[in-house]
Amino acid sequence: MFQVLMDEINVGYEQLAQLQVIKVNGVEVDNLKHMCELVEDCKEESLRFDLDNGKVVILNYNEAKLATSHILKRYRIPLAMSTDLTLERSKRR
Repeated sequence: MFQVLMDEINVGYEQLAQLQVIKVNGVEVDNLKHMCELVEDCKEESLRFDLDNGKVVILNYNEAKLATSHILKRYRIPLAMSTDLTLERSKRR
């Protein structure tokens, strides 16, 4: 995580900026593309992010998806992920 864009869902997590995500729901992350796949393909109720400092962030998956659209709008960010990652996902389907 490079920066935490504040929202109700992540209050208190701002001090976790600039930490690397090591695992998503117990699966070691290979790269950014892999992390996006793990998050988007989540079948669990919660998303668990294990960070490189030993800290853990747990978010409700559905609430996180809803919060993403609010955060994108608030910070005027056009897309949740870069087009190369979204194109890759659409090719897989």
